[in-house]
Amino acid sequence: MREFAPFRNISVVYEEGKVMLTFIKAQRHREKYADFQVYRVTCDDYLFNEDYEDYQNHISFEQSVLIDHVRINPEDSTITYRYEDCTVREGVTYAYYLKTEGVALFSGPVLVRPRNNKLWMPYKMIENEMNKLLKSYPDLVSIRNHGYSIRQKEINSITIGNKENIGLSFVGLIHAGESGPELMLSVIKKLLLEQKELLFKTGISFLMNANPDERERNVKGVPWYLRVNANGVDINRNFESGWEVVEYGYGLDTSMVSSPTYRGAKPLSEPETRAVADFIDFCHADVMFSFHCLSSICTDSFLVSKYAENNHEYIEKCMLFLKPYTKGFGVKDKVSIYYGTSYGSLPHWLYEKYEMPAFDLELGDVSDEIKDMVIHDRVTEELLDEYSNRHYKGICEVLKNVYR
Repeated sequence: MREFAPFRNISVVYEEGKVMLTFIKAQRHREKYADFQVYRVTCDDYLFNEDYEDYQNHISFEQSVLIDHVRINPEDSTITYRYEDCTVREGVTYAYYLKTEGVALFSGPVLVRPRNNKLWMPYKMIENEMNKLLKSYPDLVSIRNHGYSIRQKEINSITIGNKENIGLSFVGLIHAGESGPELMLSVIKKLLLEQKELLFKTGISFLMNANPDERERNVKGVPWYLRVNANGVDINRNFESGWEVVEYGYGLDTSMVSSPTYRGAKPLSEPETRAVADFIDFCHADVMFSFHCLSSICTDSFLVSKYAENNHEYIEKCMLFLKPYTKGFGVKDKVSIYYGTSYGSLPHWLYEKYEMPAFDLELGDVSDEIKDMVIHDRVTEELLDEYSNRHYKGICEVLKNVYR
């Protein structure tokens, strides 16, 4: 007789220092099990940004180790089980299998990567930190809602300084596995503490978490890089600017539903895109910086619309902000500007609609050591602090030189 795996609908998340597995009996196994066995594999060769869901197809059950054997009451009629593993380490990827006595087959694997919440901040932590700043600086801080994500998380901005004269705007986490609040919150705190005089002249608005649903999945342990929103749409291809043109960045087709750069069914189809657009309309800022790259870090490497390269007047307007930002960032003497953002992207939309200086901030030229840390999810708190401080100094230079 053909055998079937004993469990299905296995869910795995990492929260509060432990991995939590939930699962139910397979329909073929409605009898009352008296046990379940938990097996685990430590995936030392897993690489963020190189390995994705298909990685689990190459894990062998024979590599796994039995970590627990749980007896259950055979009279218990429930078919839903839960299990907690408190023996995991942050920054390590694990695969789990489930078995039961009397059934040769196993269920799994499912993968999880426990992450440091200082490096991958949970949604509630971001919101709490914003509200603390509002309470501490009521005359200098305001919070505004711009809409809701697909799964009904609020998408909020925080504005610091002169609300009637917002000069700079920042957007984070358009792509869930990239950068935003971890850098920005530290910058905001330092600006409020040390640069009140500059803020009295010029306000700055931050929308730190544009893709909260998928970002939360990364925070709770999805090991691989997540780019699209919960509908499978790349928000940075969904803006109303040449959207109908198929782009092929990274060798991917923006018209394909399964593509990581899928542009969506129509412009502004996604609630997250509309929230970002509402934020831009609210700010009426002079410039927009969108934080990208990977693993909560980006540098002073600025991408503008690839269709703006011959618009010299526009590029001069961009340089007004990029020169002081680069100087304050303190790594290189020359501005790193690249013509790379496509139709449907936020920078191109702002270029086309307003001729507004707008940039995606990426990784750029860094040492091999830092590159490895960033692209493979090995960023340390020390590296995060260093780059947050560099962005802080870059912003200060812009405020001092452009709005003096």
